[in-house]
Amino acid sequence: MDEQAQSEVFVSSAPRWLIIASVLLACSLFGCGDGAGEGESRAAWCNAMCSAYGRCQGSVSSSCSRDCQQDNQGFLARSSAEALDLQTECMQRASCTPEFDDLLDECYSGTLAGLEPSPEAMELCTAMAEPFFECNWFGTPQSCGRFHAAFSAPALAAERKECSFASCEALDGCIAAQLYSFGE
Repeated sequence: MDEQAQSEVFVSSAPRWLIIASVLLACSLFGCGDGAGEGESRAAWCNAMCSAYGRCQGSVSSSCSRDCQQDNQGFLARSSAEALDLQTECMQRASCTPEFDDLLDECYSGTLAGLEPSPEAMELCTAMAEPFFECNWFGTPQSCGRFHAAFSAPALAAERKECSFASCEALDGCIAAQLYSFGE
């Protein structure tokens, strides 16, 4: 993604990107709780991650895909099917990186650039325009929609319900709890 496109996604992209990438990476490796994902996209994502891990790291457990689905239910439930499908495609074609985590990061960041905002994402951005833009989370409604396109409708509904009245100081924590929380 070029610098101009990246700056449209986040007003202060570096610090938030690092937090988001770290949490998503942890979710992909260690699990994020117990929600329900969209079955076909969830299975394909786990199959692709296990295949990429085996291709790049040399070995993978025969139960990798099943374990991935079980251990990552929360992450998968919070991800839109479109985001999972784009990440799956990326993991299937990506070249190995010295650190496997970098491959996952590359596929996630590529997902943000390739997604179109869902109606639910744009509704959330409209409903939460005041806190999002006053707190400098997003530069434009389009960048807000593009970021939120990576998340499922239930995750967006939870963010809207819980974070609508959060102060700027509390907004980061509230959004992180709704979109990236562990154990829910």
